[in-house]
Amino acid sequence: MSPTRSRSLPLALLLLAGCPPEVSPDPGALSAAPATDTGDETDGDATGGTETPTTGAPEPTTGGSTAADEPDPSDSSAGGSGGGTGPSLGACPFDPPGLDVAVARTVQGLTTDLSTRPCGAAEDLAGMSVIAAGPDHLELARCADGACGGCDPDDVYTLDLTVPAPFPGLPPQLTPGACLRLAARWDDASGGDPAVCEVSSLALVRRAGGTDEPVPRYMLHRGAALPATDAVGEFSLTGALAGPGAVACPCDADCCLEPPGSRRVRFTAARDKWQVEVPPIDPGDVVPMFALAVPDDDDLFGTIALVDAHIPSACDAPARYEWILHVTP
Repeated sequence: MSPTRSRSLPLALLLLAGCPPEVSPDPGALSAAPATDTGDETDGDATGGTETPTTGAPEPTTGGSTAADEPDPSDSSAGGSGGGTGPSLGACPFDPPGLDVAVARTVQGLTTDLSTRPCGAAEDLAGMSVIAAGPDHLELARCADGACGGCDPDDVYTLDLTVPAPFPGLPPQLTPGACLRLAARWDDASGGDPAVCEVSSLALVRRAGGTDEPVPRYMLHRGAALPATDAVGEFSLTGALAGPGAVACPCDADCCLEPPGSRRVRFTAARDKWQVEVPPIDPGDVVPMFALAVPDDDDLFGTIALVDAHIPSACDAPARYEWILHVTP
């Protein structure tokens, strides 16, 4: 399977009204629930429930293929999931390009690189005014209050994202002058030093009148274990293991605790008394334009992209799980 290809799947989405979410984060701060399970590969609900029949079948189209474009199931080198032929060894080693987040803060002309920080560091900045924005670049002035009043042009945070194609970058609604909440955590110790971490989760929430919108406009996650939950305010997004993916790979030696290869992930977005479930998807899949049935706002649609989910063949290499939530309009 091509690591950057977005496949089209007949996915169904379920709105569970009146069902309280499993995560109740403290308002305001981006939090990460501890990962407690990295080996459960059953295809049931990895968060502890049972899979509920879904209704509706939105057809993913963004950057994706139709069923006719799927790999030939008889082609063992295609790396796809078609036809029930089993995972392919032809795509190994499976190591798709991933996300990267560079963060810097410039105060009175002095720039500090915040791309790596001591593990467990977190920022929750409720009043940030957009100075400049693009699909992979954002400049934010820090403000005196949560309604973006009294912004300081000499105290600027800069975000630079590396997002492999065809996955979505920053949404166009983050225009200059927009007021945002920036929430981030540094828990990704993939750099080799267990005391120094890269950004593991990032959330950008638009604000109006000093109040957060119900759902972040952009969230990303980078980590080495599942289940994983990122939460900001009353909104949370959970990724849970849903079984082996379309690609299986050999172990480099007789040392692997789990079979190397790709993994499928199931997502649940939750807020207040509603939650939306996305059935399991494979790395490279994009689920576009699923309705986030937020009370009093019928026009929010989310796109979830599973950038990476795999167990490496190397004995000492950690698992890798990365995804994006992109919300419009």
